[in-house]
Amino acid sequence: MNHKSLWTVAVLFFLSIGGLAAEEIGISWEFNQDGNAEGWKLQHSLTDLQVADGMLRATVTGDFAQLVGPNFDLDVSNYGFIQIRMKAFGAESAVLQWISESGLWGAIKFEVLGDSSFHVYEIPAYQKLGWKGRITGIGRITMNANAGSQIEIDYIRITKVGTRPEVTSFASVRTILKPGQQIPFMAVLKNSGDKDGTMRASLALPPEFEIINGDTEFDLGLLPRGESDTLRWILVCNKIGDYQLKLQMTSADSDTALFDLSVPIVDRFWHQDDFFLSAWSPPSAWTRSLVESSFDYYHKANFDLTLWVRPTQEAVDLVARYGMKCLVNVGPLLHENEYLRAPHNTIPPPITAARLSLLDDVIAKFKNDSTVVGYFITDEPKIPAYPNLGKVVAYLRKRDPERLCYINLYPSGDDYDNYVQQFLEIVKPEILSYDRYIFFKDHDGGSYFSNLSTIRKWALRYDIPFCNIVQAIGTDFSNLNWRTPSEAEHRWLTYSSLAYGAKGLVWFHWDADWGVTGSPDRDQIYASLKKLNAEIKQIGPIMVKLKTVGVYHSSHVPYGGVPLPANAPVKSVSANANLVVGLFKDDADQDYVMLMNKNYHDSVTATVTLNRSVQNLKYFNADSGSWQNVDFENTNEGAVFESTLRAGGGKLYAIGKETAVEKHDTIILPQEFYLEQNYPNPFNPRTTIEYEISQNTAVKLSVHDVLGREVAVLLNKRQDAGVYKIFWDAAHFPSGIYIYTLYAGDQVKRRKMLLLR
Repeated sequence: MNHKSLWTVAVLFFLSIGGLAAEEIGISWEFNQDGNAEGWKLQHSLTDLQVADGMLRATVTGDFAQLVGPNFDLDVSNYGFIQIRMKAFGAESAVLQWISESGLWGAIKFEVLGDSSFHVYEIPAYQKLGWKGRITGIGRITMNANAGSQIEIDYIRITKVGTRPEVTSFASVRTILKPGQQIPFMAVLKNSGDKDGTMRASLALPPEFEIINGDTEFDLGLLPRGESDTLRWILVCNKIGDYQLKLQMTSADSDTALFDLSVPIVDRFWHQDDFFLSAWSPPSAWTRSLVESSFDYYHKANFDLTLWVRPTQEAVDLVARYGMKCLVNVGPLLHENEYLRAPHNTIPPPITAARLSLLDDVIAKFKNDSTVVGYFITDEPKIPAYPNLGKVVAYLRKRDPERLCYINLYPSGDDYDNYVQQFLEIVKPEILSYDRYIFFKDHDGGSYFSNLSTIRKWALRYDIPFCNIVQAIGTDFSNLNWRTPSEAEHRWLTYSSLAYGAKGLVWFHWDADWGVTGSPDRDQIYASLKKLNAEIKQIGPIMVKLKTVGVYHSSHVPYGGVPLPANAPVKSVSANANLVVGLFKDDADQDYVMLMNKNYHDSVTATVTLNRSVQNLKYFNADSGSWQNVDFENTNEGAVFESTLRAGGGKLYAIGKETAVEKHDTIILPQEFYLEQNYPNPFNPRTTIEYEISQNTAVKLSVHDVLGREVAVLLNKRQDAGVYKIFWDAAHFPSGIYIYTLYAGDQVKRRKMLLLR
């Protein structure tokens, strides 16, 4: 260890997202003396330890490479972070472990950018319960870098940074911003330091913007270390143009975080007029005569949209010859694997203006071609590729704003919500698309409805449509072990997607020797898709115009599903039926219900009771393309009717609009657990707290002071799923910060509020 490390304190200054902050080092290993590893040793899957040129280096020989640190003795009550500057090619994460004076272990996992560059990792050890008292050693650092590569470490430091205001995100909860539209904005502000601090925030708006909801000045009060607060606004701008919104966060120590948000207000954009129905991979063949026949075969399967073709006039003309439309594939033009996908979760090179300009000829060629509805960009990108994808989408949208930019996402993964939200915030797509394949030879895969729920949630929040890519085929290709879905299983995929509000369906996979065209079950699959595509083309124009407002399960609620509550527009479904119940509204506030049979083996006749009486009841016959009357009976419970559904099938019912006389508490129920910020805030002495619960459960709402003492219980009882508000009169409480906590079953959410007299 050199003069900067053990028992020394050095103060470094650096510029972070949170502004200028002072960093105090308690102990460090700088590796500035050649040949001196300062007590660090190789533990596992590492060899050739060297210290030279201010770096510790070792060669990776296998999985789970490990370094072990020396013993030391440091009271960490005032030191919250471990900083490491290193390069670990191929690694995606690492685990750092330490030893306390009692001999107990503590550990924290952190993400690693496994490219060929050095990165500084600031690891908030204080967030772990084991980081307290005296720490006597870093037991090990474990990472899974590529065998044969070198791990290089510039320094390892245990530091204190104090308060650090940080605006972790500030964005519109929309991907395209339109004049006159009420636009939600949200900011997440965090004290990313290791010391509690009092924080303030302020928002500066251009004069063209009007605040519909929210304030420009916020007293965030005491923000504990590592804690975040969320601010929300609803803004309107009536004039097109590019604007800058400025958000500033300041601590009592005068540290400041600034965030400038670019806000383009546009009046030209892609709008979905037709249901998005296609198949993954285009029709193709080696000779022109076979190309013609492959497109004819595809078109006769009732597809009107080719998901992508090469960006050539010949390819687009062939699509037009069969009366279809298409997207042109620009991914290969931009070297998508290198720039747009980040398949190994490493940061790709920044996409340059010169590379983006390669799109110019394609845009010019097809900008006025009605056959081309958009651009196919890439498939299943990872988060490090999002900034490049955002640049591609912005480039295309600026030059050809009324065409779709299409990107398909992974179906799942660690922190899937974050994966989807970051895509929406950074890339700003016009449509969400994802894939999930579940029909295996010996079982059905899980998470289907969980994926649907997650994608539906984010599509609703950002007010964009979503597309589901579903399984068409059976195959052993790449050991997938998929069974060939029956017509009823294809129908199950179709109508479950529609019941959840999907505005698009893509069948996977069409072409090649492991697609529909090369399958030994080709005739069976083709007949099934042709029949279902014909139904979708009948009902699709209706579904495109409807807004999904709720989706529930009448029985056998799957992971990610929500049970049918008693106060939804559909009150009950007979016990013999296992249904998805999708609720919809049109622009005239008329109600619609889609009932979908989750049993793909047998048809079912269900008795359905609505929560109100109706004047007439119709269902849409997707075979004939017409609305047909349904027999029903108005009872004291509400309208009762029978619905016969094919195996895996569904029907859309129009139940009309509630009248003032008939109106009950038939609110559309929330799909998630949520606690709103109280209003007004600050308050004196009365404030309102609103919250949402997605299922019937025990609910408790309590208030604590900053010392953690419970000072009031505002509610403690069982409640049905719904949206609620409650008032707190704090006339007899002193000024200060209070924390209100909502418990609903095993879920907990907290927010802060400020009482000012």
